[in-house]
Amino acid sequence: MLLVGNDIVDLKTPATQNKNSDTRFINRVFTPYEQEIIHSSKIANRTLWLLWAAKETAYKLFSKLSAPPVFSHRSFQCHIDKTNARQTDFSITVSYDGQDIVVDLLTTDLYVHAQSSTGDGSSHFTDTGIKKLSPNDTLRWNDQEWMESHFTEAERAAIHNVESALVRFYCKQHLSKLTGIPGEQWEIIRPTCENKPQPPYLTLDGRHTDFDVSLSHHGAWLAWMLSFPNR
Repeated sequence: MLLVGNDIVDLKTPATQNKNSDTRFINRVFTPYEQEIIHSSKIANRTLWLLWAAKETAYKLFSKLSAPPVFSHRSFQCHIDKTNARQTDFSITVSYDGQDIVVDLLTTDLYVHAQSSTGDGSSHFTDTGIKKLSPNDTLRWNDQEWMESHFTEAERAAIHNVESALVRFYCKQHLSKLTGIPGEQWEIIRPTCENKPQPPYLTLDGRHTDFDVSLSHHGAWLAWMLSFPNR
């Protein structure tokens, strides 16, 4: 099975502005090496969020390979050629506990998106989706009938805001286009263990599948990544 992880960061939200000047945040999240990469970049704030997204993506994958680790951002160490941070499409190697994961990154003026996969890539494909929320999208959150018709009770247990609902909705629409199976037959389940959220997984008609899924949302943007068998 091919496991996937992804993360998106909205570069236009107030919370992401000028974060490269926040010394306390920088010291808490980034290693001295990573701080050097950020401070030497001509696009320092964007570089910061690229590294952040890479760390988040790696954490999601490592959480699927073993029990989810305690997430200390500095423990997930990024390795990058300084010149690469000026490009719009490149890769970062993230190391954790003696293991490496390569994370692919895409940067635009609006967002940065990170994605990665690990496992048996010979028998699986991957696909991703990115969507910007619209005002009409957010109305669905208050429509109880819509929610109940698109998500099972088990799914709704892990949905806590409009973004988490809509990223699941559009991901299942994407699944429907890929497979020809109606979105209502898919479930994206995110269980908890000892009150801690676990990685999401996909079921079809209530049964586990050999598909994998990763969800992300931030600000106005939704993103998902899927792996599916080559049949």
